[in-house]
Amino acid sequence: MRVWVEMEQDAVFLQEQITLAERKTERINNALTACHECQEGESLQKMLQAAQCEQQLLSDLSAHLSDTSASLETLILERLDQYQQAAARLSSRWHRGQPTPPAYWEAESKREFLARLLRRYHAWQAGRPYYEPVQTLAAAPPPATTHPATNRFSKQASAVYLHPWYLPPAQPSPEDNVPNDLEQLMALGQEIQEALRCQGFDQAMLDTHLRIIVQEQGYVIVEGYAHDQEAHDRISKTVSAQPRVEETLMDIQVVSEGHCPICVGKHSG
Repeated sequence: MRVWVEMEQDAVFLQEQITLAERKTERINNALTACHECQEGESLQKMLQAAQCEQQLLSDLSAHLSDTSASLETLILERLDQYQQAAARLSSRWHRGQPTPPAYWEAESKREFLARLLRRYHAWQAGRPYYEPVQTLAAAPPPATTHPATNRFSKQASAVYLHPWYLPPAQPSPEDNVPNDLEQLMALGQEIQEALRCQGFDQAMLDTHLRIIVQEQGYVIVEGYAHDQEAHDRISKTVSAQPRVEETLMDIQVVSEGHCPICVGKHSG
C-alpha cells in the first residue's frame, strides 16, 4: 500500500493538471462565445470538445485516485493500455477507401493525452520542466523504412506518426497480418523474459512479481514489484535494451520482501 506522502503528491499533481484543464476549457469557451459566425467557429468547437474530454479524463483519474491504493502512474498506465488496445482494434478493421471510424479518433486522442500526461508526471516528479515532443506527420510512410512482413516502421522512421490509412497500397489489409502480429508480440515477450532470466531473475519471480505487456510498434509496459532499487534498475535497463523495444513505461514499485504484497500473501496463504 502506498505511503501517505506519495498519495498526497499524486493528488497535488493531478489537481494542478485539473486546474490547467479548467482554465484551458474556459479560454476556448470564451473565444467560442465571442465568435459570431466567424470562420474559426468550427475549429473552436472541436477544440472545446477535446478540452472537455481531457478534463473528464483527469476528473476520472482523480475520482479513482481517492478510492484506491494504486499510484497515479498505475491508473494512467491502465487507461493508456485500454485506449491503445481500442485504437488497435478499430484500425485493424479499417480498409482502404473507408472513412476512419470516429471511435478510432476518440480512442487515439485519449491515448495521446494520457501519454503526454504520464511524461509530464515523470518530469514533475524529477523536478524538471516538461517540453512537448515534436511529432512529424506524413501523408505516407517512406518505402525504404517500411517492413513489408509486419506493416511496422523501423527505428529510423519512429518519428512518423502512424494512422491506419498510411498502409502502402501494395500491402495486404491489416486483418491479413493479425496472426503474424500476434506471433511477433508473443515472441518479443519471450525475448524480454529470457533477457531477464539471464540477468538472474528466475521464472517464478517473473510470473508472480512482474506483468509485462507487449504492444504494437515495440511499446512495452512493465508493472509489478522489485525488492530493492538495484533490481528495479536492472529490470528497467534490461527491458529497454532489447533491440525490438522502442518505448517502455515502468510502474515497478520497490518494496522489501517483508512488505511485498506478493510475498506476504504467499506466506500468509
